[in-house]
Amino acid sequence: MLNIDFPIHGAILHHRLGAVTGEGLRIEVVGTAPLGGGVVVNGVPARRAGSHFAADILLRDAETDIRAEYIGLEGQASQTVRVLWDRYSEKRYRFSIDDNS
Repeated sequence: MLNIDFPIHGAILHHRLGAVTGEGLRIEVVGTAPLGGGVVVNGVPARRAGSHFAADILLRDAETDIRAEYIGLEGQASQTVRVLWDRYSEKRYRFSIDDNS
């Protein structure tokens, strides 16, 4: 069974979860698929290590569908997840003092 493990459907991605380039946010999509076949993620052939796969893709838009497709000995399968890219995210800090008085 084909499964995208990261990112999950509905994930909000930011600069700390990938690499920002001049074209967008480059992320690594990882998951599992049956042995004996190939996996393509958004047109990019995935690297395989046993039942695991990984592929680097580029997010250009605020909302992107990521589609993984498997073709192999066990037939065909696909899974699509939609992710959001928060391109304007910034580091945020929370500071609080509790003197317990």
